[in-house]
Formats: sequence, structure tokens, C-alpha cells
Amino acid sequence: MCAFSGRSTLSILFGLSIVITAGPSRLAALQVGDTTPAAAAAPVDSFLRLVPTRDTADIQREITAAVQRRMRAEAAIKRFTDLRSGTQLRVDDMKRRINGIGDRVSAAKKEKRDADRVRLEAERKAAEREKALLERHVALRAAEMDLQKKQAEAAELERKALELEMQLSLKRTDPARPALGTVERASYDQILRDLERQELEAQRAAVSKMADATNSQKNIVERQLEILEAQGKVVND
Repeated sequence: MCAFSGRSTLSILFGLSIVITAGPSRLAALQVGDTTPAAAAAPVDSFLRLVPTRDTADIQREITAAVQRRMRAEAAIKRFTDLRSGTQLRVDDMKRRINGIGDRVSAAKKEKRDADRVRLEAERKAAEREKALLERHVALRAAEMDLQKKQAEAAELERKALELEMQLSLKRTDPARPALGTVERASYDQILRDLERQELEAQRAAVSKMADATNSQKNIVERQLEILEAQGKVVND
């Protein structure tokens, strides 16, 4: 577990909270302070909260949005899997075609049909370039599948962080919370601190996974640029 202390660490954790929800409600809470009824009733300890108290309706909307993002990513995984399988079939067909051309080249050499040999060798080279391009598409689809898996995982981690935030918000505003200065209140406050820690750790995991997905997205763009250049060579040749 990481220990969070100091003004700079507090700012970093607030920044993580904004990134993970990407919602204006949380940003507003950070700018103007905790304005919920519970916070207004307890202004003394509100500044100790690393996770600001938000309206549960806002949190629930973000939970729903995270679930929808995960579902879209899972559907995209299926789509890219099908595309990769189709392209792999074309690669396999091209391999058989190249082998067939190779047999014809060998026959032309044996029969000293030089014109046919030259033509067939050119045809084989063109087929090999096309196969190499198709193989790049297969690799691209695999990378796209990997990206969608990471985005699905990030959305699920965000959902878990939001669920913890929901628990924390409900616990903070519980009308049955013990009175200040009692033993029960000390135990209650410890539960709040534990929930806040768990929520921050969940945020950290979600942000880390999203950063991983961003790196994968960059890798995909690089692959796409390479394929674009390779396609130009195939057409020009």
C-alpha cells in the first residue's frame, strides 16, 4: 500500500479523481469545496477528505457509463476477432497460391521456358508482397483486440472505483452515524478512512490501465501508418 501525505500528494490524488471520472461534477467539487448537506454540517473535517462527497445520482450515472463502455469494448473484441480470422484465411490462401506458383517456376526452369519463368517469378514476388501486407493486417487486428481488452478492463476498474465512491458517499451521509466523541464514532470514522483508501487505490488501478490502453492506441496508429506505406508500395509495384 502507498502512503499518501503532503500537499503535493493530495493534488496528485485529486487529479487522479478527475481523470477517472472525467465528469464536471467532481471538478466542480474540487474547485468550490464539498457542498453536500453532509459536508455543510461538518465543515471542520471536510478538508481532510481526499475523495470529495458527490451526489449519488451523479456517481450512478458514471457507473452506468462505465458499464456501457465495457460492453462496447467487449463487442469490439468480438468484431476484431472475426476480422482477424477472415484475414488469416486470406493469408493461408495466399500461401497456397505462392507455393503453386513456385511449382510452376520450377517446371518452367526444368523445361527451359525462360519467358514463363521470368513472368512467374514476378507473379510470385507480387503475391509475396500481398501476403506480407495481409499478415500486417492480421497483426493490426490482434493489436486492436488487445486495445479493446485493456479498455474493457479499464472501464471495469473504473466501475469498481465508482462503486466504492458510492459506498463512501452513502456512509458519510448516513443519518444513523454515531455522535462525535463516542467510541462508536471512532470506529465509524475508521471505516470511512478505509473506504476512502480503497477508492483511491481503485482509482489508481483504473488510471494505470487506461494509460496502458493509451500506449496500445499509439502502437496501433504506428502500425496503421506502416500499413499505409506498404499498401502504396504494392499498388505502385
